[in-house]
Amino acid sequence: MKTATTVATVLALLALLGACTSSSDWTSLDPHPAGRDAREVGPRQDGPATPHDRQILARMTRELGNLHHDGRTVPLSELRAGLERRHTERPIDWLPADSAELRPGEIHARAREAVVVFGKRYRCTECTQWHVSCATGVAVTADGVVATACHVLDDEDGAVFAVMTEDGVARPVVEILAAEPRTDVALVRVDGPPLTPLPVRAEIDVGEPVWVLSHPARTFWYFSQGIVGRRFLRSMRGGDPIELLDISADFARGSSGGPVLDSTGAVVGLVRATRSIYYTEDDDVQRDLQMVLKHCSAARSLLELSATGG
Repeated sequence: MKTATTVATVLALLALLGACTSSSDWTSLDPHPAGRDAREVGPRQDGPATPHDRQILARMTRELGNLHHDGRTVPLSELRAGLERRHTERPIDWLPADSAELRPGEIHARAREAVVVFGKRYRCTECTQWHVSCATGVAVTADGVVATACHVLDDEDGAVFAVMTEDGVARPVVEILAAEPRTDVALVRVDGPPLTPLPVRAEIDVGEPVWVLSHPARTFWYFSQGIVGRRFLRSMRGGDPIELLDISADFARGSSGGPVLDSTGAVVGLVRATRSIYYTEDDDVQRDLQMVLKHCSAARSLLELSATGG
């Protein structure tokens, strides 16, 4: 038997917020991370290096802390104006999607270069220390534009953000270009070396295969496969209906903002939320879990953030 504070019909947003670092997530960090690349452990000759979760988290924690101490990060209090901007000031130079289909391993290899750990450094209200929690994002232009879920950025004013690529390079988030809470998508600009972006495609049909590359519960660069279960409309916050996708590829908390990829390796959606369906629900007591719906924002919503509508 499981007890929940909310009924199963309420969307479980995969928020970026984490618990106080009295948990083992923080106390078990690699005590000697200096000089160690985030992907150094377990290299492979035929593809991306094998991730080491504790070391990646240690690297993200250290690099984001250094950026913060050096004054290179921008607090959310200064970024917040971008959360009210529904379109970018200038058009986004999206990459065109390719028509050639890729093998799953090729999709993974390309996405590993574009998907980022989206880190937030914040002061804990329980222990007064600075902590780092992680979500997911994906590069969509080489000059520093990264897509993620809007709810990842909605936090306390003192929080600062940075992204880290698979090679361990951290870049501070210096601007929120545009955001739409209803569709839960956002575009940010990061400062640093060029990124390796992925193309974005607006259309995908029910039944098509999809893949998700994300960081569920600090399980970094987890690659899952499924299909599009349905496309549907939902009215959000009293406005016009928005299009969402349900997929069967796995994701969880920490996956927010991660890309949903089609067979060409293009981004066709972003991870948004889950909804658990139980057979029995009585007085907030939920029993007999039957399935978990995995809701994603459609890529069309992301394209519509551009000044030209994509």
